[in-house]
Amino acid sequence: MTVNVQVIDDDPSIRQFLTVMLGTHDCVVSDAEDGVTGLAAIARSQPEVVLLDVQMPGMDGFSATLQIRHLEGKPGKVPIIALTAHAMQGDKERCFASGMNEYVTKPISGDELILKIDRLLNIEGSFQEEETGDGNLQDDNQDLFDFNHLDKMSMGNKEFQSELLLTFFEDIIIRYRRLEEWSQNKNLERVINEAHTIKGASSSIGAVKLAEEALAIELSGKHNDIENIIQRLQNMEKLISDTRQIVDEYLLNPS
Repeated sequence: MTVNVQVIDDDPSIRQFLTVMLGTHDCVVSDAEDGVTGLAAIARSQPEVVLLDVQMPGMDGFSATLQIRHLEGKPGKVPIIALTAHAMQGDKERCFASGMNEYVTKPISGDELILKIDRLLNIEGSFQEEETGDGNLQDDNQDLFDFNHLDKMSMGNKEFQSELLLTFFEDIIIRYRRLEEWSQNKNLERVINEAHTIKGASSSIGAVKLAEEALAIELSGKHNDIENIIQRLQNMEKLISDTRQIVDEYLLNPS
């Protein structure tokens, strides 16, 4: 059985990962980068399930859910799975209270997501788990980048890993430059939102230290600590370079 899935997330690397991963499980995936575009796509294409990022600029996931639930007919009743980088107590309950049906935290586990889609749509046995690599990749650099996670999420496909990582680094560099600009302008709201997105994208791909640094910047923004944000940005710039270097070495290694 083919399942039509609508992905709504402002992070291109997450959209790319979900498109490829779900595609291997007989899903047809459409994606949108914001709530407004995603809402129009749901009304038009009437997917079987929606994967919806909770925190996006403009219309966030909670507002988008409210709008979806006001659509007439099948689109208004579509099952919605929240995608969030939050793991705080009460977040799950807030997702359910807003009208969402399920909840997945980033980094996204493909196996967990498939099982939740399966349960929501009552398609028992329709998704088959694929084998991944041996789980012993690049152990020396696991503190900086979780290659075992990357191998699992990409099902060991090096070509897909290369495409995914290229998209990730292109996006992260753009977001880092925005963080620099907004920290200089002392726009803490935008700093917090951008750092949150970087945290989610980094953890989803396996960039462990980048995710930790983005979290620290997000928390510094919430505490109005501009000085610490600027210091953290220097650390992040080096981490981006170091992470890119070991990832490039990994991709060049045929083993």
